[in-house]
Amino acid sequence: MKSNVEVIDSLNRTLTVELDWSMVSEELESAYKSLAKDVRISGFRKGKVPRAVLKQRYGRKVENETLERLVQDSYEAALIQNKLRPVARPELEHGEIEQGKPFVYKARVEVQPDIELKKLEGFELKKADTTVSDEMMDAELNRLREGRAVLVPIEGRDEAEKEDTAIIDYEASRDDVPLEGGSRQDHALELGAGQSIPGFEDQVLGMKVGEKKSFELTMPTDGVDGDLAGQAINFQVELKALKKKELPELDDEFVVDLGQEGVTKLEELKAKVNAQIQQRLEEEADRELRKNLVDQLIEANPFPVPPAMLSRQQDAMVREIENLMQYQGVEASKMEAGRERLRKDMEERAEREVRSAMLLSAVAEQNKIEVDDEDLDERFEQMAARSGQQLGRLKAMYSDPDRMNELRFEISQKKVLDHLVELSTMDGAAEQAEVKEPEAAENETPSGDDA
Repeated sequence: MKSNVEVIDSLNRTLTVELDWSMVSEELESAYKSLAKDVRISGFRKGKVPRAVLKQRYGRKVENETLERLVQDSYEAALIQNKLRPVARPELEHGEIEQGKPFVYKARVEVQPDIELKKLEGFELKKADTTVSDEMMDAELNRLREGRAVLVPIEGRDEAEKEDTAIIDYEASRDDVPLEGGSRQDHALELGAGQSIPGFEDQVLGMKVGEKKSFELTMPTDGVDGDLAGQAINFQVELKALKKKELPELDDEFVVDLGQEGVTKLEELKAKVNAQIQQRLEEEADRELRKNLVDQLIEANPFPVPPAMLSRQQDAMVREIENLMQYQGVEASKMEAGRERLRKDMEERAEREVRSAMLLSAVAEQNKIEVDDEDLDERFEQMAARSGQQLGRLKAMYSDPDRMNELRFEISQKKVLDHLVELSTMDGAAEQAEVKEPEAAENETPSGDDA
């Protein structure tokens, strides 16, 4: 086999491959022998059909299948021989098999660009302030109290105001026809919270206990299922009672009521909340620092992005968003209608993701940054601690080679970022060599059961 490469531009090559007649002849011989063993033709015993008859009846099919095998096998070998890294399927151009002559074909190949790493050191980085303020502590502790709040009747006033919880009955209809599932009794509506459709809470504000009211609202076009989007809906509402939230006192009794393991005193709760806010701020600061580093890396090391890689990244992002929309109940027809616009909206972000991944991979290759078993074990231990899953079961989930490769890629990218941070100039007290993992910020905010 002979092959040579013609450079079209920085992202495209023409690969010409020539296969000797002996190789083609051998493959044809094998194909006809295999066919002769199985084919049945009237007037001939099985396995005894003459080659001429086989060629007359099946010659085109045999040659096409032979060419497909020859191209497939030789193409992979030619890529290795010429050190090409394709990013998409090739565009093939070839003729027919001619007796006694070499078979030649051409493949137009879109390849990864040669990335010249011009700058890897001296990026100026500044880590955001991670001081836990009193306001942050108060907000978090109040959120915990909100989770244990009780509703008590409002006395001495019967007119609905903001921050009241209105207990209402309501019925929704369109063209005098009640909507299925459009009525509720004793519904608790927190006025001013913005949790109902636009305009609904405004209509309830100012109503008096016992008052009934009818009004019409236009349903929003986004986030509304079925044919109600943008439609005029009539509401019949009765205000039955007004209540207000009563928060528990922030004391040891409240802490015990939360039921958090190992936390029974108010000071212990404050220490735990402070530590969690601190961790969240650190992780947010590290994510922002890493983003800033990647932005500078991209700006300092330009290269052309292969269209095929950009297109695949856009497709992946669109699929991720559509899966979320499907989970939220959005109809497939609506997703289909907005797919191209969504894909276009994703182009800039997709290009950044591709550039980032390719640059970090190039840095890893140049600096021989690899992922070993120790790195994997450390990551699995972190994941197990965070998720509460058994280590063995977690590892089994990554027995699939594709999932394991994805994990290795993530770890590699993190190690490269850690390396680049060490080479960067950190601002004053923000100096810190290691960038934390993005996953570490998952849902660390304290809740009523787990502060």
